[in-house]
Amino acid sequence: ISAQAARNPAQVAVTFHSRTLSYQALEQQSNAWAVQLQQRGVQPGDVVGLCLERSPELIVGLLAIWKVGAAYLPLDPAYPVHRLSFMVDDSATRLVLTTAPLAKMLALPPHKTMLLDTLMPAEPETMKPNGAAAADRSTRAAYVIYTSGSTGKPKGVVVTHRNVMNFFAGMSQRVPHEAGARWLAVTSLSFDISVLELCWTLSRGLTVVLHSSKPPVASNGPEFSLFYFGNDNPKDAHQSYELLFEGARFADREGFSAVWTPERHFHAFGGMYPNPAMTSAALAAITTRVQIRAGSCVLPLHHPIRAAEDWAVVDNI
Repeated sequence: ISAQAARNPAQVAVTFHSRTLSYQALEQQSNAWAVQLQQRGVQPGDVVGLCLERSPELIVGLLAIWKVGAAYLPLDPAYPVHRLSFMVDDSATRLVLTTAPLAKMLALPPHKTMLLDTLMPAEPETMKPNGAAAADRSTRAAYVIYTSGSTGKPKGVVVTHRNVMNFFAGMSQRVPHEAGARWLAVTSLSFDISVLELCWTLSRGLTVVLHSSKPPVASNGPEFSLFYFGNDNPKDAHQSYELLFEGARFADREGFSAVWTPERHFHAFGGMYPNPAMTSAALAAITTRVQIRAGSCVLPLHHPIRAAEDWAVVDNI
């Protein structure tokens, strides 16, 4: 990525709403933050948490952590606080790169945070990391990512720079990547595919268009939804969808947020839920306000254009 900045410093590296960062600006800002991480005692091989909203600063922070030879730990602010706290403790994170409001949410002590909204301005063009991480880092950790924890406590997985570079090499053989092309990045940093969207793209000289949805509307409490799994096998075929329909009417009447419909994955042919768009259309017709969502929509089972058309009908209903 630094090599791309040296070759094409004026090219746009990241866009986010009305903001843009050139490759030169990305390099300079990440250098400046890397120096400040070193001043806070971060050493090669450390784990540094990255808890930021989606923004160009998220990418700057990631690169700064790499520049000092540390591994980043993605901490998505949308995740439950207890899970984020568990990951910070379990990974022996040395420091968390974040903002004051998020640090307060995480209840982190001051010595364990570097707050970006309180950093003193720096002269990025004159600041570079001191080279402590210049040695071969192919076997050093690039990031630590945690599993969902759906079958127990989340488990941390260490991904090395060699793993990342091997992934990049494979993607470069398969994915078209003309210089100056634009790539939409939509995935949370807590998922591996974000490395493709944010880092492979920049290493190939592309422009990353960082997507972020609008902030959620504040509510007075938690919202509830109904989520159905597609393993129902009722004895009475005439009552196959009674629970689904009555549940949707109840959710609609009682102020629930959404109803999630299932889809067949590896079930026998002819099951109750071959296509979530069909059951969702039926639910849309008998409800007035509750949102209709798919627990999943597996495109190998349906053509993408057909899926888009089907769900447009659900929206219209």
